[in-house]
Amino acid sequence: MAFSYILWFFVFLFVSYGLGRLYAPLRRNRFFKLCFAPGFLVLGGLKLLACSISGAEVGSVKFFAADREAVEFDHEDVSILGKVILAIFPLVGAFVIFALVAWAFSYPLGFSQNIDQEASALSFSEAVVHFGRMFALSLGEMLRATAGAFTEAGRGNLLPFVYLYLLISILLAMPPTTRELKYAAAGIVIICVAIWLVTWAGVRLSGRLREFREMLWLIFSFALALLTYVTAVTFFAITVAKLFQSLTSDRNRSGEVGA
Repeated sequence: MAFSYILWFFVFLFVSYGLGRLYAPLRRNRFFKLCFAPGFLVLGGLKLLACSISGAEVGSVKFFAADREAVEFDHEDVSILGKVILAIFPLVGAFVIFALVAWAFSYPLGFSQNIDQEASALSFSEAVVHFGRMFALSLGEMLRATAGAFTEAGRGNLLPFVYLYLLISILLAMPPTTRELKYAAAGIVIICVAIWLVTWAGVRLSGRLREFREMLWLIFSFALALLTYVTAVTFFAITVAKLFQSLTSDRNRSGEVGA
């Protein structure tokens, strides 16, 4: 399963970056940050913690200020390793919070399938197939969870919507900036090397640790499915809005010429 994790890390990073680019104008908006305050508070706190670990000197902290990052510091005074920590730590920390929210709400992630192959049993091609299968099942489960949230809301239970709102707020706040992307990728390479070394050493998990690993992989899959869904919906909405704007402007110009 090691290759599956490596694929997940890189796909998640670049899809997350894509989502951040789609929302770039809104992510600089104070009102948008307030609407998704839980996510921006979590990421701001993680960035502060990353600064203390990396040794970066914090200049100012304003979680909801417009046209600026929540935590500002002098990038030139930070070492290469420090920049890697600053880029990757908030992403890893955000996913840990994501997993804790999923666990705390005990919302059905129930993907029903079992992961019964050891990490060393999967070749790269098998890992790609395994990754694709898990992603498809997870996307289907995420869509069912969304439909279930509307059903529960009709019964007066808004808890599923609160659950999805918290998770989406984290996903919207966590994308790395363009400046951080290469350092985040370097951090993922380090994590992937560590996973490969553990697999190469023949370490096997059993009992509760194995169950925890399988549960973590299910949440990984759900997180990527939700991220992809939000990104696709956003891209579709932006494309339709631009097309509508283009058609409207063309019609207005035609009317002005006719007049």
